[in-house]
Amino acid sequence: MKIFDSVAQMKLATIKAGQYVETFGYYTKGDAGAARYLVVASQAADGYGDHTLANGTVAVLQNGDELPAAAQYGLLNDDSTDNKAGLTAVDARGGCKFTTGTYQIHSDTTLTGQYVFAGGILKPLNNTVTITMSKKPTAGQIQCFDISTGGLFKVAAVHNFDLVESIWFGMTPDDTSESIAKQNMRAIALAAFMCNLGATPLGSGVTPTTMLPVGIFTIDDWEASGVGA
Repeated sequence: MKIFDSVAQMKLATIKAGQYVETFGYYTKGDAGAARYLVVASQAADGYGDHTLANGTVAVLQNGDELPAAAQYGLLNDDSTDNKAGLTAVDARGGCKFTTGTYQIHSDTTLTGQYVFAGGILKPLNNTVTITMSKKPTAGQIQCFDISTGGLFKVAAVHNFDLVESIWFGMTPDDTSESIAKQNMRAIALAAFMCNLGATPLGSGVTPTTMLPVGIFTIDDWEASGVGA
């Protein structure tokens, strides 16, 4: 088996169909994009998960039944790079797992795949960007959406959401500062807003519920309207 430091290095190689190859990273060694590939004679390559090699064969990403990591598609968690193209390729393959860092999206995106959040966060660039999801993410009681610079997360018209966690939007407990109180109120408002976008759930027949986490969370008027909740 041939092993390469990066995808770019692998793409320069001449490898016969039927062989397995591995990379230590996507862009550089150790960048969390390490992956295993099966080389095939002919197949369309999206340039994100599957890559055309120097001799025309194609290295196909192998993950078994597991979702690929976002880094295995070259998505960058630097809170700067536009990951729209890579995320579109990921979605076509069924979704991915976001491990660490913040992944920005700079234009409207509709996601139909399954997404697991294990420390990673999706972030629309600004108020002109909306990310629409049709499958409830696997996230637990952690933040997975960042709307600090604007933007929206929506539920698709047909979806499998039964609830939207307000903590997904960054609620923070045990802090009585005004800034955190405003952040918490905004998180609740955004979670409730997401529930009301897409009133035809798949199977359950009800609009999703906004879920508040266990604990004590200070809230205050986040939009200076005088309304708390």
